[in-house]
Amino acid sequence: QNVVAAAPVQYCKEVLGKTDTVKAVLVNAGQANAATGSQGLQDALDCAEKAAASLGIGRDEVLLESTGVIGQRIKMDALLGHIPQLVESLGSGAEDARKAAEAITTTDLVSK
Repeated sequence: QNVVAAAPVQYCKEVLGKTDTVKAVLVNAGQANAATGSQGLQDALDCAEKAAASLGIGRDEVLLESTGVIGQRIKMDALLGHIPQLVESLGSGAEDARKAAEAITTTDLVSK
């Protein structure tokens, strides 16, 4: 295990220390929000709060995943501004799952 954990990992460890059931996972690609210090952790908290509010659930019912460049903060204005739109476009079909897998493809050669 890594000694240093990215802000989303720190946040998720905290949440999963309280509960083993969540209702949502917010995933971003582009910036990993790793090695971003206390501001990165605040960014993670703000993302979880916005996602929870948009979904009508508690913050501790949201997990976070970030993939991308290490050492760069998430582009918060862009992400927070689009969360309501993301919530409105949620779906549960196979095509929705494929779109989600492709959306988080960064330097990988295949979908996650």
